[in-house]
Amino acid sequence: MSATLLFTLLIGLVSSPDANAAQGSVENGQKVYDQRCEQCHGADGAADGAAAPFVYPRPRVFKENSVYKFAVTPDGVIPTDDDLYKVIDVGIPGTSMPGFPILSEAEKWDLVAVIKSWSEDFADPEYIAEAIPMKELSCPPTAVSPDSIARGRKVYEENMCSDCHGAEGRGDGPNWATLAEDSWGNILVPRNLSNPESFRNGYGQADVMKTLSRGLTGSPMASYRDVITVADRWDLVNYIGSLSEVPKQVKDERILAVKAEKLPTTADDAGWDDAPLARFSLLSQVIEPPRLYWPSVEFVSAQALYNSQGLAMKVTWDDRSNSTGSNTEDNYEDRDGTVYRDTDHPDQMAIQFPAKKDKDGARPYFLLGDKKRAVNTWWWRGDTNTLTETNVKGFGSIQAQSPESQQVKSTITYADGRYTMIITRPLTTSDRNDVQFEEGGWTPVGFNVWDGTKGEIGQRRSVSTWYWLFLEPEIPAQAHVLPPVMFLLALGALGLLVRTTREWAKVESGEQESPTPIMSEEAPTTDGKYGILIGILGVFVGAILMQGVASNDTDPVQAAIGNHQSISLATGSFYESSDIDDVRNILIDSGVPNALASANDLSDAHLTLEGGIRIEGDHVGGAFRYRHGDEVFVLQKHNELRGGGTTEHSRHIGHMLMRGYEGLGANAAVWEMSGTFYVFSGPGSLDHVLDVAAMAFFNVDGGGAHH
Repeated sequence: MSATLLFTLLIGLVSSPDANAAQGSVENGQKVYDQRCEQCHGADGAADGAAAPFVYPRPRVFKENSVYKFAVTPDGVIPTDDDLYKVIDVGIPGTSMPGFPILSEAEKWDLVAVIKSWSEDFADPEYIAEAIPMKELSCPPTAVSPDSIARGRKVYEENMCSDCHGAEGRGDGPNWATLAEDSWGNILVPRNLSNPESFRNGYGQADVMKTLSRGLTGSPMASYRDVITVADRWDLVNYIGSLSEVPKQVKDERILAVKAEKLPTTADDAGWDDAPLARFSLLSQVIEPPRLYWPSVEFVSAQALYNSQGLAMKVTWDDRSNSTGSNTEDNYEDRDGTVYRDTDHPDQMAIQFPAKKDKDGARPYFLLGDKKRAVNTWWWRGDTNTLTETNVKGFGSIQAQSPESQQVKSTITYADGRYTMIITRPLTTSDRNDVQFEEGGWTPVGFNVWDGTKGEIGQRRSVSTWYWLFLEPEIPAQAHVLPPVMFLLALGALGLLVRTTREWAKVESGEQESPTPIMSEEAPTTDGKYGILIGILGVFVGAILMQGVASNDTDPVQAAIGNHQSISLATGSFYESSDIDDVRNILIDSGVPNALASANDLSDAHLTLEGGIRIEGDHVGGAFRYRHGDEVFVLQKHNELRGGGTTEHSRHIGHMLMRGYEGLGANAAVWEMSGTFYVFSGPGSLDHVLDVAAMAFFNVDGGGAHH
């Protein structure tokens, strides 16, 4: 049987009117309806149930109505029994209408009978005769190909689909906010074609073809059956499919951060190709008043890369408008079911992490934390186009961190209905209220999104549950070397065992007086002998490879820190003050000579009580103390150094880094390695500081000759 004939038969069986339909019972169906459907659709099918004002789109009217959106019949024709059954069975994606697989097949057919009983049209012979599935749905779809997609894009443009759905299909066309209401007075927005999970009719090729051919009866989405040919409609189906990825069968639960040599700083950087894309569903915040009953932003996607310099994240979400409104008044009443699309609130995104790692693994309340467990948020606002680090203990307790503690860098762009946010931050910071990241660590992460034009401000927002950010450890080079080495070693041991067994068997049988030494000239060249030789050779080769792996270029400073060679992490927080004299007095009280604590040197500086000062514009990656005998030195890692590593700037930083050396001079050495600047400061002459750095981190004897 040909593929075309098989497809035609299958479509015919599934879509033919009343195929395999059972005769439903109105009496039994009314009982099921009262229990399962009345809350939204109303006691008599008038769509006036108690929950009706809080669902979007509004419930379908059944009473004296035969107009339905989702059917295999042409526009204006009543749906088949199978069409009604399917909606009851699987629901309508992206709406408040769930599927009811919990019901038996008989109960679903009983509900079909109840719905049909409310409209005389379902008993009209003429209407019944017209309820025939569209023939084009029985045609096999055009195979997906670049040519078909290109033809489909042309059809999309020629028929002005972008006026509503946008140039990239994200529902942001110029007419999106002015669409006419549907036949029941409901405000609608164009479908975002990049979110196939929310396609009301389904996202399969036949499902999309059904929508294009019939339209969505009673809505601004018209039928194109008489406007676009069948062949062009199949090409359009393929183009729509190209606007999104096929939905994943298993939902993402984590963002997998992959280690990278260089962190990308732009959205189009090729480095993002190595980062897996995670996609998370958002829900409306319906717990704390004032509540939002339907999410305007349905999904958020995220990628992450990291290295010793820090973490980079790329976060995207779709929004039909770039709202930069300045209205921040949250004066909405609870249970406000109005559908807004022209309010002037700012768009917002807040990415949240637990501020502290709980020893028992408990996470903060997912709605921006609580009084017991705070969240550290990276909060962006569209009216200022700035991202601010904040600490939140529930929505009523939001505290922005000081300017000195703002270490997250971000760029946010908006194009064709999509926001793209690029964020970078050091893995660890000295701020005790910051989330800290570590290689191999699992960090909870959540999202809060506000669509400013949809009446979303304050508690009215889309939210996610907690997901995870996992910094995938780099696979050690030894992992690639050890398996073959161990295989060869096992092969040699097996060969030795076989040979020894055979030799002793010969001794026991009287063939020879004692086992022949393996390397003697009398020893035969058996498989066992070869195995032993291969095993020995493998061990030698493995040792050479392992030595090569160990001798790869490694940042000696990082190695020294990793081995804890008399270095301890400085964990103190920054002393925050905008008063230069205040900072100067703290330095002097700590033992820094007056001359080194001059006001001019301290301009834009912030003292850290545990080993250092951060200059505004510098990007500190870590502060450490190094003990050399009775002397204490300070090492700071800078991902960015404002002075560019000049000697003058190095000495300036080195002087300020020192404390507790009253009457002693302070000097500093600075060097750059693998994109990281190191400032090493301590007591004594510059040569002495250089000698200690050379010995501590580079295994080079001092004396000044190697500086």
